[in-house]
Amino acid sequence: MTTQTVIITGGATGLGYAIAEAFLHNQVNVILNGKTFSKLETAAQKLDQPDRIHLVAGDITDPTWLCRRNWWVVR
Repeated sequence: MTTQTVIITGGATGLGYAIAEAFLHNQVNVILNGKTFSKLETAAQKLDQPDRIHLVAGDITDPTWLCRRNWWVVR
């Protein structure tokens, strides 16, 4: 079986959070991205699936931040 993983920006609240819930319900691993790590941690605790959630805090609209990330390497 192939494990699927998605990256969700704005994943700590609102629509991003709801999308994360739906993917987790369907056995998909989730990388939550948002600007504030503490909000991401709170969301991850509520989603209560620590083995399937990875948190990445940072501003995805900042090209210099994006260049420092290894988005193609997902473990």
